[in-house]
Amino acid sequence: MAKKKFDFDEWWGQQIFRARSDGKDYLWALIRRKYGTNDIERKGVGINIGVSEEEIFEMETDKDPDSETFGKRIPRKKIVYDTAGNQKEIPMPVETRFRPTHEINAVNISKYKKLIGYSSIFGNTKFYFVIKGKKYAIESEDEFWDLTIPEAAKKMTPKKVTQTKTTFMK
Repeated sequence: MAKKKFDFDEWWGQQIFRARSDGKDYLWALIRRKYGTNDIERKGVGINIGVSEEEIFEMETDKDPDSETFGKRIPRKKIVYDTAGNQKEIPMPVETRFRPTHEINAVNISKYKKLIGYSSIFGNTKFYFVIKGKKYAIESEDEFWDLTIPEAAKKMTPKKVTQTKTTFMK
């Protein structure tokens, strides 16, 4: 049986993001399954589209002299048990990094606009610019689609305070 193709019309965007990476602008979203006009999946945290996820593991130096990786940096492992009580070691992730994959263009913008909507449970779709690793919420949907990342950065990042020399009278 063939895998069903992803259809933007069947999903609702809880959050839509714009970011710049390697000089290109990208879109991605946190989405939930949409079953009807106001019937959005409540379970779980949703799924991310438009990004690939890369787990980063806690590292340690291998101290086992019989190991092929002796003296090298390897992922720290923890012991977990399956439902039958068998133990196994798995690497310990410390963070997940997202690499955007959907470049901003007319086709992708029209696809992501299909995700926008209202849910009585979650409210309206939220829009964010990601600038230097920080999320900045923007209220206006029109501004989200019209502003470039550099324009948004000028508008949203705080201005530096310059110090001036102050002299006091005696």
